Amino acid sequence: MQKTEIISIHPNELTSLIAEKVRQEIQAFAVLLESYSPEKKTILTRKETSEILDVSFNCLNDWRKKGILIPFKIGQRTYYRMEDIHLLTLKKASHEK
Repeated sequence: MQKTEIISIHPNELTSLIAEKVRQEIQAFAVLLESYSPEKKTILTRKETSEILDVSFNCLNDWRKKGILIPFKIGQRTYYRMEDIHLLTLKKASHEK
């Protein structure tokens, strides 16, 4: 049986804790993204893109429909530009601050 524990915390303190955790995750993601530098690889498959961004194929499709991350096709295959992924993460990071 799971034990439930209720902790009292001030909303400002909770906000600070969440903001700090988000900053840590963004920094960790930036390190991962640097390992996929544009010099090494400029285009990525849907699978590689979903793994880097840690999102599902459905999310990538939603982002395509909303114009957030636009893929391109070569034949029947769908690819994403590393530069576009990098710009997306920079936009998200600037909105998080």
